[in-house]
Amino acid sequence: MKTPNPLVLAILGAALSLGQAASAQEALERLERQLFPQAQAPLPQPERGFLGFTTDDRADAGRGARVIKLRPGGPAEKAGLKVNDLITAAGGAAVRTNDDLAPLLRQAAPGARIAFD
Repeated sequence: MKTPNPLVLAILGAALSLGQAASAQEALERLERQLFPQAQAPLPQPERGFLGFTTDDRADAGRGARVIKLRPGGPAEKAGLKVNDLITAAGGAAVRTNDDLAPLLRQAAPGARIAFD
């Protein structure tokens, strides 16, 4: 008979000690937390800014992103954006569609000022 691997024995022992688990999945998750506690730390989430407007580019055929909604009292409204404004540039980069605008806004740090044309 082959000598059992000590790691396998440890895992089996830990699994048996988790007999109170409501399901096999719960037992495996508990075992994983015991064996790899460092892997359980949540990843830091990047802080994101908030402008408070919604755009739509469907009616403007690649000419920009039109503001269709503003959050009352939000940064965009406070900065002077109005419903029906057509955004053609943000931070000096051309904006023809919502797909152009989104990454420009995502890369800006919270509190950053962005110039819109």
